[in-house]
Amino acid sequence: MHGRVKLIRQWQLTDKGTLARRVLFVALTLFVALPLPAYSLDLIQTLELARRNDPLFLAAEANYQAETQEVGKARADLLPSLDASATTAQNDATINGTQKSFPSSGYDVTLRQTLFNWGQFATLKQAKASVRKAAANYAAARQDLIKRVATRYFGVLAAQDNLELAKANREANGQQLEVAQGRLDVGLGNITDVHQSRARYQLAVANVIDAESTLEDARQALRELIGELPSDPTSLKKDVPLALPDPPAVEPWVEKAQAQNFSLLAANEDVEIAKRELSITNAGHIPSLDLVGSHSHSDYQSVTTPGDFNATDNSIALALTIPIIQGGRVLRESDQARYRYQASQQTREATRRNVVRTTRNSFLGIKNEASRVEALEQSVIAAESALEAKRVGFQAGINTNVEVLDAERDRFINQRDLLGARYSYILNTLNLKEAVGSLNEDDLKDINGWLE
Repeated sequence: MHGRVKLIRQWQLTDKGTLARRVLFVALTLFVALPLPAYSLDLIQTLELARRNDPLFLAAEANYQAETQEVGKARADLLPSLDASATTAQNDATINGTQKSFPSSGYDVTLRQTLFNWGQFATLKQAKASVRKAAANYAAARQDLIKRVATRYFGVLAAQDNLELAKANREANGQQLEVAQGRLDVGLGNITDVHQSRARYQLAVANVIDAESTLEDARQALRELIGELPSDPTSLKKDVPLALPDPPAVEPWVEKAQAQNFSLLAANEDVEIAKRELSITNAGHIPSLDLVGSHSHSDYQSVTTPGDFNATDNSIALALTIPIIQGGRVLRESDQARYRYQASQQTREATRRNVVRTTRNSFLGIKNEASRVEALEQSVIAAESALEAKRVGFQAGINTNVEVLDAERDRFINQRDLLGARYSYILNTLNLKEAVGSLNEDDLKDINGWLE
């Protein structure tokens, strides 16, 4: 007792600051020693990582910034240009058999302003179309990034679900193999049941190995997008709201897609660019008019009379350039541009048809997957009930081992298909919004709310 009192008194006499530091040190030591909880990555965090690290998106962003310079380049050709030059020389001349040497120097300043140049005007309009195309492509790249993030994120979740189901199926088949072997050992079963159970178990083991490989590939695919090996994504809730498209008819969606789809808008600008290129080549036959002003000054020494001389000249003129013949080059370039213009029109039509098909498929996919989810939920319940009944019947000698194994397989397939249908429903929703040009980060935030 006295020793205990003495120990308490020693703590009381200890400096309070020293005691606090000791307590803090112990707490930090325990905190570092504790294992940290696993960090789960949600959709928005994945999108932010992809936006900073995905090479395809960063390349699209850089290409957009590069294309925005085209208008400034084209406009520069229509603005005044000022050139200056200067010369200095040492000249040698022979006059009446006498060799003479004298210096000379001068400078020249020329100002040129385009008054009329059809090719340059068409180039400016073409540059504006190029910038509009770049903006459409960049918007399409932003949408594509959102969709790729969701696709690869749910690809990992689907692979995780498939692995968990495969392991559960392996365990169930393993248990059935033990039951079959046990019945054989006590004389109630037969070797055929054991062989069948072992075959199903080995198949289940192979499915687990395949599922593990699929999961690793899905994780690497997501890593390719975000630049680092991802932690486990957050799982999807079971009660995902299955809303159908609004409006419920497909035609309004098709019309909206044809008016707003960014890939189709870029194809429209491709046609405009090709049309302006045709104007540029045809301008090779059209005269151009420039306003030219110049100022020049020169200093030199006369070789015939003593003394230095200088001269200054100022001029302003209209320079008219009339193309006459270039060996048929302009004609060939015009034909080439005309064919490219026709090709761009056909490419736009192909893009339009693809957009219409994608819109219809995504619309129908949403409706189909929503119905499949409801049907598969009931199928899973029925498959679990059937499996339990088969197991009881097997124990009672009513059902065979094969029937139990088949019921186990059916439950596994229904569970896997149900999870796949839920992911497919979400991706079809994103595909439809991408087709009509309305997909944005808010859509991903809504889906992020469906995660655990």
